[in-house]
Amino acid sequence: MTLKKILFLFVTTCLLLHLSIAQPVIRDLQSTVIDNNSVLWRVSGNGLKQDSYLFGTIHAVPENRFVINDSIKKYLNKSEVVVLEANVDISLKEQIDMAKKMILPGGKTIKDYMEPQEYSKLYSYLKDSLKISESKIERYIRLKPIFLSSVILVEAIGKIKAFDVEIQKIAKKKKQMVYLETIAEQMSFMDSIPIEKQVPKDEKDYKVDKGYFELLSMYEKQDLNKLDSLFKSDVEFKFMEDQLLIKRNTTWVPKIQGLMNAEPTFVAVGCGHLSGEQGLIALLRNKGYTLEPIYFRNK
Repeated sequence: MTLKKILFLFVTTCLLLHLSIAQPVIRDLQSTVIDNNSVLWRVSGNGLKQDSYLFGTIHAVPENRFVINDSIKKYLNKSEVVVLEANVDISLKEQIDMAKKMILPGGKTIKDYMEPQEYSKLYSYLKDSLKISESKIERYIRLKPIFLSSVILVEAIGKIKAFDVEIQKIAKKKKQMVYLETIAEQMSFMDSIPIEKQVPKDEKDYKVDKGYFELLSMYEKQDLNKLDSLFKSDVEFKFMEDQLLIKRNTTWVPKIQGLMNAEPTFVAVGCGHLSGEQGLIALLRNKGYTLEPIYFRNK
């Protein structure tokens, strides 16, 4: 699995990757039900007194493509509890601890893991194409490749926003906030990926090109099927799926059930968690809930 696909996977499944650079895209849209293929779902039945909502987010979006509209606010307002993957308001100590874990071990840099010719191409891309200063590059190359990819994304695209941060800003003023995991737990998911698997093999693994924008376009069209197939076509996806999707989804479902059974709940997690046989939609349906898609079409 290329570094680029690992980055795309985290963009749709794990908030932590973009905590240091992100803060998220909701278009001004109109509700309609279409083809069971949406990023917003109404949850009802199985004894629920009021509807709850499941919303699939994307964790890194260019600021100029970010809008949060009244439709999403409406469903937030209908809910008493808002659930996110993790609390994005972390203490200074947590930020420092996280920063330390982003650094390659033993004083190494990414140069130690790459062939000289390939590292030279990476350095040239950072310096000449992205116009990053040499002093910044010297800091960046100390990062683990996954975090370096985050920096490259920001440098290439500019300011980035994330749904989770904006939803928390809106909801925490008047809603009960619940988090499915901690930042430390999300960091451990990243550490489960061997550094050798993160290292870019050639230019296509780190250049930000049309691939990222294709993924963003799939999300804006709410095409969960294509987003799902983007990764599952990869022969190395199974390991990532187990670590970042299946195990976490299985842990989350009882927590989500308990919250929905008590009060109307709005759950916002990376859209990569929604689809598939082990996705949240299927797992909640297997528990007896009715899930109906709410489609948002650009106005």
